Amino acid sequence: MPAVCAAAQEGFPWGLDPEAARRSALYVLAAVGTVACVLTLKNIVRWARRGGARRVRWDTRLGARGLDGAERDFVEQLARRVGSQQPERVLASVNEFEEALEQSRMLPAGDPRAERLVDSIRRKLGWVQAGDTRITANDALLEPNVAMELFGTGALAGYCARGSLLHRDPSHLVLILEESGGDVPWKKGDSLQVYFWRENDAGYIFQSEIFEVREHGGICHLLLTYPERLERKQKRMFMRARIEERIRFQLLPRGETGSRPGSTAVKWGGASLEGMTEDVSAGGFRFVSPHQLQLGDFIQLSQFQAAGADILAQVVNVLGSAGDGATRYGAQYSGLTAKIRETITRRVFAAQRESLNRNPA
Repeated sequence: MPAVCAAAQEGFPWGLDPEAARRSALYVLAAVGTVACVLTLKNIVRWARRGGARRVRWDTRLGARGLDGAERDFVEQLARRVGSQQPERVLASVNEFEEALEQSRMLPAGDPRAERLVDSIRRKLGWVQAGDTRITANDALLEPNVAMELFGTGALAGYCARGSLLHRDPSHLVLILEESGGDVPWKKGDSLQVYFWRENDAGYIFQSEIFEVREHGGICHLLLTYPERLERKQKRMFMRARIEERIRFQLLPRGETGSRPGSTAVKWGGASLEGMTEDVSAGGFRFVSPHQLQLGDFIQLSQFQAAGADILAQVVNVLGSAGDGATRYGAQYSGLTAKIRETITRRVFAAQRESLNRNPA
């Protein structure tokens, strides 16, 4: 532009007026700018139309599979979380969907609304049978190193063990058992019920059959047939074992003002009280006590033997008279650490096996 103006001031050999030349140059520049703007605007409009058309196609395809607005939005958000440009791809199979859920962490534990939404998607896509909570078994759920609990059926009902999944292939699962001691009574052809819990998801149960048992040096490996379906359990399941233990505890009555269990402000209720457990699980225990407790009361147990530590629990059931002026209660642990829960689980499984060995069928 400065060059054009300078040329105009010096005059042109064609006899053009300098001012006219300057205006012509400005018109040319304006025309070029206008054309550039129009082309850019056309590209923007074309891009927006493509995006809108793509969204319409996505909605149409997802709608054709029976998903409503909230479900379609969830699937599209899920696809974006895992970097997929096509939301319907995460619905290509149950494996794709479950892997995307695991990767995105869009299903937080304890969110019933999200759980209902995901369960609805599973049902509409045929991965869960109508009216039940069964889901097609897949590798995304059966992850290596997941802890599993095994329960005998039929003549071996009551026998239980814990193990970890080492390997899987399209036909079999390989598990290593914990603390089996080489005394596993199972053999090829026996049926088992297997349970495992996935954090931030749910619990799963499946039926399987033992294909092979390998024991060496006190370590037992089980080769199980790959299950066809899993039953999904939203609530975590804990096995119970009959464990009778005398307990001593202090009481924090329900509704005690100005205090919270576990805080230094708690004023526990004076004298130590006593009771006797009847059965124990990693989720809670049932006990009998001559002392009157109310639903919602917190109790602090001193050196609960099944856990090897002090335990805080809350009374969640008043089960009625146990005779001789005593009452039977159900309690649930509060603020239990993963390490202590694991200690209790091991104690429960050991107690169940001991009971079966003492009272064989």
